[in-house]
Amino acid sequence: MKKLNLGCGTDIKKGWVNLDKFKYNDSILVHDLNKLPYPFKDNEFDQIYASNIIEHLEIEFDKLILELWRILKKNGILTIKVPHFSSVNAFDVFHKRFFRFHDFETLNKESYTSSLERKRLSLFKIKKIRITFEKKFPFWYNYIIEFLVNLTNLTKTIYENTLLRNIFPAKELVFIGVKN
Repeated sequence: MKKLNLGCGTDIKKGWVNLDKFKYNDSILVHDLNKLPYPFKDNEFDQIYASNIIEHLEIEFDKLILELWRILKKNGILTIKVPHFSSVNAFDVFHKRFFRFHDFETLNKESYTSSLERKRLSLFKIKKIRITFEKKFPFWYNYIIEFLVNLTNLTKTIYENTLLRNIFPAKELVFIGVKN
């Protein structure tokens, strides 16, 4: 299996292609992640892991998703982790955008080929979209909050569209999808 660790930073994964803009060590393939296309063939990877990198990129989200879809094999797994918009971590000076549950929910419905033109695609079968919460002391109550928020898509929508997001700020969003 060929796996890509996109925007790896110093989180080097053994047995993976570790791609980043900066060469932290010799095992990193260097490429500016804002420049498309990425230096890979179509359908090259069985798995792509992008943890806390997408919010840093200046390229449009839909173009990035289409590029990841291009280099992922059929039935390949895409895992994306980003700070949830209610998280204090979302407001980092280097972050270019915020994310909510619905940003990832649409990946199995449609993708935008431009900001004006919509093209119906079924890019991914969604395995999981989870809103996570900090659960270290003293935030143990967030085990219950996380369970309740993630019961259904409706509970996620209610959470994001009410003051609950301010009372119980989330940590991150985790998306796992399988390429159709």
